[in-house]
Amino acid sequence: GAYVEVANDPYEALNQMSEHHFDLVIMDWELPDMTGGETLKQADRNSMIDPLASEQWNMKKTPVVILSAHKARECRTNKNNTYRVVSYISKRQPFANIVKSLRDILSSAISPALVKAV
Repeated sequence: GAYVEVANDPYEALNQMSEHHFDLVIMDWELPDMTGGETLKQADRNSMIDPLASEQWNMKKTPVVILSAHKARECRTNKNNTYRVVSYISKRQPFANIVKSLRDILSSAISPALVKAV
């Protein structure tokens, strides 16, 4: 099993990322007020400013999966970002395929070499 936290908006996600350690972050790309990429950038900034936040959100180690209805190339993040996107999953597919993709990611070692567009 897994313990899952759900954030209803990017600000709630930022709060959770600063308060809890996550083994994996699944980030929707199109969020209200800011994109998933902007949310991750802000989490990086917060971790640099707040030493307690940096203990929870480790931008270089915490794997991130981008979930989006956009094409993968439209969700490419700035090459200078330090967070670790390990996969992209398109929402433009049957829900069962999305669940299978997430299971595959979770069951893998989530190694730095794992990069897959589904």
